[in-house]
Amino acid sequence: MACIPFSLLGAWTCFRWSKELFGDGAGLSALVIWCFSPMALGFGAMCVPDIAATALGITFFYSFRTWLRHGTYSQASLTGLWPGLTCLTKMTWVVLAFLLLVLWLLDRKLTGRASSGRELLVIAAVGTFVVNLGYEFQGTCTPLGQYEFISTALSGEESGGGNRFRGTVLGYVPIPLPYQYLAGIDVQKGDFERGYRSFLHGEWKHGGWWYYYAYATLIKTPIAAFVLTLLAIAFVICGAQWRRPLADEMLLIVPGALLFLLVSSQTGFAHHQRYVFPSFPFWFIWLSRCAHFPPHAGSSVRKATRGVIVVSVLWYVGAAIWYFPHNQGYFNELVGGPDHGDEYLLDSNSDWGQDLLFLKQWVEKHPEATPLHIAYFGLVDPRSQASNTPCPPVACCQHFRP
Repeated sequence: MACIPFSLLGAWTCFRWSKELFGDGAGLSALVIWCFSPMALGFGAMCVPDIAATALGITFFYSFRTWLRHGTYSQASLTGLWPGLTCLTKMTWVVLAFLLLVLWLLDRKLTGRASSGRELLVIAAVGTFVVNLGYEFQGTCTPLGQYEFISTALSGEESGGGNRFRGTVLGYVPIPLPYQYLAGIDVQKGDFERGYRSFLHGEWKHGGWWYYYAYATLIKTPIAAFVLTLLAIAFVICGAQWRRPLADEMLLIVPGALLFLLVSSQTGFAHHQRYVFPSFPFWFIWLSRCAHFPPHAGSSVRKATRGVIVVSVLWYVGAAIWYFPHNQGYFNELVGGPDHGDEYLLDSNSDWGQDLLFLKQWVEKHPEATPLHIAYFGLVDPRSQASNTPCPPVACCQHFRP
């Protein structure tokens, strides 16, 4: 239940941003696409940071867009709260500072608006304060040279346990972040450097694939979303009434694309499609323009596209309802649906033990089903569902993982 507010926040932001860009119909479409997304439904009730990171991230960029258009110090202060909260959810958003500067410069270049650099500093300062507040300011402003890093990139040692900045000028620079925040980035970087075994389409290997997340998105997203995307592309190319100022387009395209590429570039391991979910709301809002029909749009355009849009939306919603409550393990028709999903992806892409409860119910109703054999991938011992006794994660991993 603690996760539900984040799902609602993401839904509200998708609705508001799309409505402002493309009108009421598009706003409702973006709302429906978010609410019936298999990813939002599957992970929206789990104690993982992905829904919070996604909802807070898209809300920050919506607030940032508002500041760019109506810049005031009060709006900048409010906008600064969102990047701080967003960075507290997931290390993926470490790119926010870079995105903030790039989008600000792009907006000045494309619109000629002289958005105040001082107000931008206010956003950065408030965001940094919120991150430090989240860690109770523990170790804030520790000089860079006093860190002990484990990743090769930051330690300068193959085995870690050092600091490449110690003894240099940069080593004396105080880091305006909590000690454990930078240490956490270092740990995550070290994990990617060491790598783990990964699975994709029947193949196991040490490390990941650069195309893993694109592949996972292709087979775990309802095909209707791709139909709407192609339709939106056609609208943008063929109809000026569906286009928006380039600055508005860039605010949707740049953050989502950069985030997706950043995650895809980390090929030390590839386990969870949920890692790229923070980039999805930008996509949802961008394609929602399909539902926007200007008053002067020709009748032939209306008749040719409205049916396709209605069928696509119903298809999208129907897929979520049909497989509920197993949305976490949703796979589309390209791979034969969820029945064949485990042939392509494992781990959180398929199941994290929830379906063992359904298995337990089935076994209780069919005591004659003996001997019973199960092909299962996960950290939970299926026997614990019968005995109600916990199983040590390491033992489960050794016994049940390939």
